[in-house]
Amino acid sequence: MGKRLFVAMLLTALIAGVGTVGAFDAASGADPFAGRWRVAEVRAAGVHTMESFQEAEALIGSTLSVAARAIRLPDGTFCARRAAEKIILRDDMQTFGSAGGSWRRIGLEASAERQYHVLQSELDCPRSFNRLLAQPRQGVFLIGYNEVYILLAKL
Repeated sequence: MGKRLFVAMLLTALIAGVGTVGAFDAASGADPFAGRWRVAEVRAAGVHTMESFQEAEALIGSTLSVAARAIRLPDGTFCARRAAEKIILRDDMQTFGSAGGSWRRIGLEASAERQYHVLQSELDCPRSFNRLLAQPRQGVFLIGYNEVYILLAKL
């Protein structure tokens, strides 16, 4: 019963778009992640497996929906979405290890000293989707899938 109630609440939030959570566009008050998105392209910032890349590539052309507290994946799975927050990503050893990598490879723009100011919304999914990342002013919206990122295009 509890699982059904949870799914019903997620569905209600997704359809109704109940209130925004976390970071938002100060000018409009709108949640930049909210809406319907098309999976456009797969990108990798650093070391990744071919399996993850190919699984993500298979999703190109499909759609997903994001609401204040939930996300509906292309296969119909609902996941909880945490509040969006402003974070700074860096091109450093802690992030990419000795193999190296760069957030620029997935389309993010650095502000200074290879720092990338982004909005992040972590996902609680039973599958391999882990977080949403965005630089709204640059028009870059991504969803993490294992160690690769999927570029999203607003519908």
